[in-house]
This record gives sequence, C-alpha cells and structure tokens, in this order.
Amino acid sequence: MPGKTGLDVVREIGPGGMPATIFVTAYDRYAIEAFDVAAVDYLIKPFDDERFEQAFARARRLLKLEGMERLREQLVAVLEGTGASPIRATTPPVAAGHRYLERIAVESQGKLQSVQVGEVDYIVASGPYARLLVGDRRYVIRIAMQDLEEQLDPRKFMRVHRSIIVRLELVEALVRSRRGEPQVQLKNGVRLRVSRSRRLALERWLGVSN
Repeated sequence: MPGKTGLDVVREIGPGGMPATIFVTAYDRYAIEAFDVAAVDYLIKPFDDERFEQAFARARRLLKLEGMERLREQLVAVLEGTGASPIRATTPPVAAGHRYLERIAVESQGKLQSVQVGEVDYIVASGPYARLLVGDRRYVIRIAMQDLEEQLDPRKFMRVHRSIIVRLELVEALVRSRRGEPQVQLKNGVRLRVSRSRRLALERWLGVSN
C-alpha cells in the first residue's frame, strides 16, 4: 500500500466505519495497535490454512454478534415505544451482596456459556467490543472497557492501558520494549503495552515505587 499502512487506513475511516477487518502482515509489533482500532484478528506471515480458517470464523462470529446487537436495539426501541420494560444485554448484572463480576456470559460456537472471571488472563478492547483472552481461547463481548473495568475487582485486575486490562496474579514484571516503551510481562510470556499514565500504579502494585 504505497504511502499508507493498513492502520493508517483504519484510522482515517474510523473503526466504526470499517467492515470486519483482519490484518495480514509479516510483522508482529503492530498487533496491539491493530486491536486498538478494532481488528478482528492479526495474521502473521507465513500462516497455514487452519490459522486462516480460525480468523475467518472469528470474523463471522463477530458479524453475527453485531447482527444480534442490531436486533436487540430494535427490540428495545419497540418495547420502549409500548411502555414495556426493555431488555438490556451486556454483561450479567452484579448480584446483590456481590460488588464485582464473578462470571461473564459469552457466545461460543453458537452457544451461550459462562466464563469464570478468575480464568481471564487479560482483556483487549476492540472498538465497541472487549476481547477476553482465557488461556488459548478467545471470546468477544459487546461492552465498553470503562464499564467492564468498573465491574472487575481492582484487587485482581488492573487497567494498564486504555485498551488493556490484566489479571494481576499473572503479572511477572514491568519491562521496556525495544523502543523504550513500558510493557507488562505476564507469566506466560505475553507482553502488553502500559500507558505512561498507568505505569505508576503498576509500579506501586509491584512494590518498586513509593
């Protein structure tokens, strides 16, 4: 793409105006930026047919979720117009006596199931969606990161970037990228970006800052 990258194109159009987008590249260093602008997946060359099928299936599931969300919004509009109680479908409500989420409802292979919050490794924002990373599994739910952050126990989860929330017990160290940018390294080897405004809070949790 002469003069522009795929990220430049998405930023110009805006994530909300883009169709389901899968980035294909030989470089892995732009993965977090791709998810920041609502990429469905990020394929690093070379990749096999199985990996491509996974990405394609993920895009189809996301489109299905968007279709369900449009249908829900239409139903809410009809119910509000008739005076009936509207249906709100985001994350499960916090039960009486429990301040923070214990489970999150997700759709997987056409089935609605529950994911234990304590099993979530980290969460990455993807436009109006949040991508839950649970071991080698990924789930997508429609919720703003701010809303999700408020429903998670701050003793167990920390928002280290505007688009990233991590489970604190998985945090191993605070490191720097080759560019000198702060990153959090998890016990499974994954490195995630840390914003400068949130680095101090992470340093305090690690006990390396007063």
